[in-house]
Amino acid sequence: MPRAKGTRLSVLAPACQTPVSDLEYARAAPDAPFWGFMGAGFALVFANIGAAYGTGKSGMGISSLGVLKPELVMKSIVPVRSEPARSCGALALR
Repeated sequence: MPRAKGTRLSVLAPACQTPVSDLEYARAAPDAPFWGFMGAGFALVFANIGAAYGTGKSGMGISSLGVLKPELVMKSIVPVRSEPARSCGALALR
């Protein structure tokens, strides 16, 4: 594929390579994919840590409720158990 003078190919897959001017090439950081994937990885890690923390806190609350008022334990488990279904449904609607 002939390129105009002063252009380079982008760093994308060969099927997606398009000529990029020297100014655009210099403006794009070569480590941008690294930081993008690191951000996605951190998002996954912290989302799972938050989910585990929330599940643990609700489990401790239900346990302490079971000691004080055993008749309310089944009522308090229902929202905790149905929350993943609600959050997955909300994600599906986006």
